[in-house]
Amino acid sequence: MKRRYGKVGKTTLLAFALFSIILLLLEMETKKVVKAKDYSERLEAARLAESAFSLIKEERLKRGIELDSINDPYLSGLIGRPSSPITIGHKSLDEVLLTTSPNFAGIILSLLKREGVRKGDTVLVALDGSFPGLYFSFLAAVKILGLNPFILGSLTSAPWGANHPSFTYLDMEGILNSSHLLPFRTQYVLLGGFGLSPFARELLSQAAERNGIPLFTEEKIPLYPKGKIFCLIGDLPNTPLEKEMRKGKVKVLGLSQPSSLLKRLSIKREDLFQPPGKGKIYEEEVYSLFFAYLFALLILIALFIIIRYDIEYYLLPKREKIEEEAI
Repeated sequence: MKRRYGKVGKTTLLAFALFSIILLLLEMETKKVVKAKDYSERLEAARLAESAFSLIKEERLKRGIELDSINDPYLSGLIGRPSSPITIGHKSLDEVLLTTSPNFAGIILSLLKREGVRKGDTVLVALDGSFPGLYFSFLAAVKILGLNPFILGSLTSAPWGANHPSFTYLDMEGILNSSHLLPFRTQYVLLGGFGLSPFARELLSQAAERNGIPLFTEEKIPLYPKGKIFCLIGDLPNTPLEKEMRKGKVKVLGLSQPSSLLKRLSIKREDLFQPPGKGKIYEEEVYSLFFAYLFALLILIALFIIIRYDIEYYLLPKREKIEEEAI
């Protein structure tokens, strides 16, 4: 076979590019959908979150706080009022409704594992009452992974969250803790927000007191352990608390914009509200490793031949070959 001298011809390069594209398309055809590697953990977390939601709903009804079947179409018991004395900020109802799916626990578990957390790691958590469903889904994932959360909270809530003065996120957390379903408690709590009335501050102080959680102020941030990751759930951006926790130079997992998170993960609403264990949240797309290695080998062989031999010499018409040899 004639050895090649000089640059590789354009015809050869185009043929090689076409060959590579064909192999890539063939590899794409090997794609199949299988259960995620951590399928059982995701499912366990979702079912734990589902049990937590049911317990909160049951306790809510016992306390005479009725469900709003119009604004809470899934009857989750996790949707609050459009306004209350302890409500601050803004959140759309649709955004809060997304977090009433227990499948968020499976999503959060996969995100935490992606960040490299291991059993026994400390996770720093800052939250307010805006997304109680998201918070308890997070705790469900934390329990399944065997993590230690250090929780700093704010008692206020955006609209539609845990904004009932007698049923704050701390009250819900206490119920789950007492049942040993989610055995975690907030370490310190901030009354939360500027512009609260004296009446609202009194209500929030009572909530902290009846739950036995010490108060802190933005001016005096409590000591907290070093954590591997900092999770933000709700509206605490640009506060001294949030800035202080970021100073630890840990990875930040922001969960305060559920719809944006789902969009980034390409998870649709219909997937989110599937029964636990079903849908895209519990699946992964995989490709054949055998064919991937085979096609890579074929490409390397083709490259070797192109570099070593003059392929175009055999592709040229006979007259052009004679002229080329004459030269």
